[in-house]
Amino acid sequence: MSNLKSSDDLKFILELRGITLKDLAKKFELSKSTMTRYFNGEIKMTADFLYSVAKITDIDLYDFFKNEGDSVRKSPKRFRE
Repeated sequence: MSNLKSSDDLKFILELRGITLKDLAKKFELSKSTMTRYFNGEIKMTADFLYSVAKITDIDLYDFFKNEGDSVRKSPKRFRE
């Protein structure tokens, strides 16, 4: 079982930072459809990919992983810029 947050939670974190999948795709020089495939689970996110997303978006890498009792939607303020 993966310790990654759900793709919906990851997208929610990006949305709180004002980052769309289209924006992220541009930064990676990928098509939006390819980026969508990553976030829909059709393409597996590697550690390198997650590290790059965290670095590009200035989001702490640890925020992409589940913590016991942690809920992105219950504490959205910490993810805003």
